[in-house]
Amino acid sequence: MLVSETLTVGQISFMFRVLMQVLTYGGLFLFSRIILSTVPRVATLPTHDLINRLVGGLTATTSSLSWILRCLTGRSGDRSFPSGLIASVFLFTVYSSLVTLSDIGFLGIYSCTAALPPYIDSPLSVHDTISANASIAAALVNGTDPSLVKAYRCDSFEFHQFNANVSEYVCTSWHNGTYGDASFFQNLNTTDSAILMNRQLSSPPLDVSDFYLNSWYNGPGSARVEEAIVSNGILIQPDTTGFRAIVGVPPLPPQSSIQLDNVMAIEADMGCISLGLFTERDLDGGALSTFDIFATNWTQLYHGPDNMKDTLVKWGARIRSLVRPLFNESSINDVGYLFANGLDNGTGTPLGYSMPTADAKVVGWSLPGNLSQLADLNFTEPIQVTVQMALLNNCTQDLYSALGVTLLPNHTDLRTPGSACSNLAVQGSFTISSGLPLTGLSRFLCAASTQVNLVSANISSSNDSTLTLNFLRNDADLHYTVASWWYLKPVWNYTAWVNYEPYERYTLTPSPGSGRHHYLPSWDSYNLERLQGPGSAGGVISYISSYLLTYPDSFEDEDDSTGLANLDDDEAFINFNATMIPTWAGGMGAAFVREGVAYNGWVALDRWHSGGVLVLSGGEKPAVCYTLRYGIAFLPLLIAAVITLLWGAIVLARSRFKGCNVVQASYGGLSPLRAMLVPGWAAKSTLLIWQGVPEPHLEKRADKKYVLMTETDVGGTAASYLRHHDAPMVDFVEVEHGVLSSGF
Repeated sequence: MLVSETLTVGQISFMFRVLMQVLTYGGLFLFSRIILSTVPRVATLPTHDLINRLVGGLTATTSSLSWILRCLTGRSGDRSFPSGLIASVFLFTVYSSLVTLSDIGFLGIYSCTAALPPYIDSPLSVHDTISANASIAAALVNGTDPSLVKAYRCDSFEFHQFNANVSEYVCTSWHNGTYGDASFFQNLNTTDSAILMNRQLSSPPLDVSDFYLNSWYNGPGSARVEEAIVSNGILIQPDTTGFRAIVGVPPLPPQSSIQLDNVMAIEADMGCISLGLFTERDLDGGALSTFDIFATNWTQLYHGPDNMKDTLVKWGARIRSLVRPLFNESSINDVGYLFANGLDNGTGTPLGYSMPTADAKVVGWSLPGNLSQLADLNFTEPIQVTVQMALLNNCTQDLYSALGVTLLPNHTDLRTPGSACSNLAVQGSFTISSGLPLTGLSRFLCAASTQVNLVSANISSSNDSTLTLNFLRNDADLHYTVASWWYLKPVWNYTAWVNYEPYERYTLTPSPGSGRHHYLPSWDSYNLERLQGPGSAGGVISYISSYLLTYPDSFEDEDDSTGLANLDDDEAFINFNATMIPTWAGGMGAAFVREGVAYNGWVALDRWHSGGVLVLSGGEKPAVCYTLRYGIAFLPLLIAAVITLLWGAIVLARSRFKGCNVVQASYGGLSPLRAMLVPGWAAKSTLLIWQGVPEPHLEKRADKKYVLMTETDVGGTAASYLRHHDAPMVDFVEVEHGVLSSGF
C-alpha cells in the first residue's frame, strides 16, 4: 500500500512513532485518571498498594494481573466488588502490553516507487511571456531585438505577368508584424507552417532605404543528428531512409509519453540504387593502379521507399547502357567484371573520376562526356552536362508522376526547378580477399522526396531518454501559399527586377477522403550562403529535397560544416552498399531542420493558454509503502485507544474526574497512612479508608462492615469523598453484632 510519494522512510517512521507515542502516553495518562476515579474509599491494603504502584511508576503489570485474579476469585479481602477499578486496571495492563506489541507494526514500512503523475506542458516549455520572448530571442542571431525583426504572413496569392519578360506570384493578403509582437502569432492552426520560424534571423544593414529584408542562414550546423531528439519544439527522428519531424513537441523527460492529434509532420526520404560501377585504387601502385569496373551481374541493389524503386531501376539501367560501351567486353573476368577499352592490361578510368581517397565520404559524380545518345533522352548536344541533366530531368519527371507531385502553373517563374534525382557515390577504404588494402568508390543513382502531412503521433521516452515515434497519417488537404519577394532597382536607363527568397506557407486542413501523402517539388540546388527575403519556415521545408541531393563543395572545407559529409569519424573500412547514402541523408536532413527552423515561442504560449499538451509519465519516483499484514499489530492499540477515549468521555461527562488530583497527590509511598500501631495492622485483609480531615489520609479500621451515611459519597470512591472533604466527620457507622455504634 502506497503511503507517501514525498516523504522518506525515516520521516514516515518518525511520524508513525510520534503517533504511537501520543497514543501510548496519552492513553496511559487517560487510564491513570480513570483508575484514580474508580479507587474505592474503603479497600484492603493490597488494593491501595496496587494503586500506589500504578500512580508512582506505572510498572505494575505482574501485580495488576495478580490483584485482578484475586478479585475475580473473591480472595481480595475487599468488602465490595470494585468492578470499575478491576476493569480499568485490566485495560491499563492490556494497553501497556499493546504498546510493546505495536512496535511490530513498524516492520511494514519499506521503500518503494510510485508512478509520476501526468502534467501539462507546451512546446519549448513556454508558460509565460518571459519564457516566450526568451525562446524567440534564442532563435534569432545573438543580440537581435525581436521587435526589430519583421514578421510576415500571406493568406492568398495570384500569378501576375508584369511584362513579356517578368512575372511574379503576388500576395493579395499580407499581414505584417514583428517577432516581438505576441498578438501577431495568436490563434494559428497547429497544422500551419506559420507556427514555425526561421532560425538565425536578423535584420541586416540595408543598402536601399525603402525595402526591408530579413537575413538568415540555413545549414546543418556542425554535426549530423544520429538519434531522435526534441529540438526547438520539434521532434526530429532520423532513420535509414531519411527523417521525420513532428511539430509542437514539449521536452520529454525519461519514461514519459505524449499523444498528439492532427499535427504537422515533415517527412523526407531518399532512395538509392547501386549501379555496379566501381573505381578501385592501390595506394602503393601509382596512377596506373586506379581503374574502373563495370559489373555485368547487376543485382539492382536498392534501399529506400518502395515508391521510388521502379523509377531508379529504370534510369539506373539507362546509365549502365550509356557507359557500357566504354568497357572492353573481352576483358570480363571470372566474377563478371569488365574493364576499360584501349588498354592492354584492361585498366583505366573511362568514367573520368579522380583518384578516390581513404576518407569514408559521400561525393558526387558525373557521367563522362563521350557518351552515345539514347532515344529517350532529350538533349541537343552530346556534352557531359547536357546528357546528365537530360537523364536526371527524365528521372525527375517519372518520380513526380509516381509520387503525385503537383507543380504550380508557371512554377519556373518562382524558382528554377530542381532535380529530384542525383548521381551520388560512396568512397573509402576496403580490403580484397588477399588482404590488400585499397581505396574505392561505388556509384549510385539516388532520389529524394519531401512531404508535409497531417498526422496523429505518439511519442515516448524510455528510461535512458531514447525517443520513439509512432504516427498515423490522416486525410487532409494541403494549401500552398507562395509570394515572390522582389525589389526594383534602377540600372542606367532601365529598371531591373531583383528577386530574393520568396515567402512560402503550408497549411493542412482535415478532410475525410483526401490524400494522406502531400509531396512537394524540388527546387534548384541548395547552397550554404545566407539567404535574404521575408523569411518563412516554409522556405526551409521546400529546400529539403534539393539539400539532400546536392553535394556542396564547402563540405570539404575547414568550416562549420566540416565532417558532415563523412560517413565515419576515421578512415575505417566501410561497406559500399545501398544503405549508406540514405542513412547519411537522414542524419544530414535532420540536422538541416534542427538548425533551420524553430517552434515560435508566442505560438507555444498560445498553446499553453489553450490547454497545453498532456504529458503522461510512465516513470517512477521514490516513495514509501506499507505491508498491511503488519498493520494488525497496530489494530489492538487503536481499538484500545478508542475504548479509552469513549470511557474517558463518559467519566468526564459524569464529573468523575473531579477529586482525582487529590487522590493522585495523596498516593506515592506510605506517607498518607496513619495506621494505629496494633498487631496485624499490615495484614492483607487490613481495611484502609480515606479520610479528609485534617488533610486527605488513609486510616486503618477494624475488620468490620461499614455503611455509608452521606449522600455525597456517591459510588463510594475516594475521589468523590475527597472532593467533599468538608463533610461531617461522622459519615459512617460501625456494624457489630447488629448494633450500630459511632466510628469515633
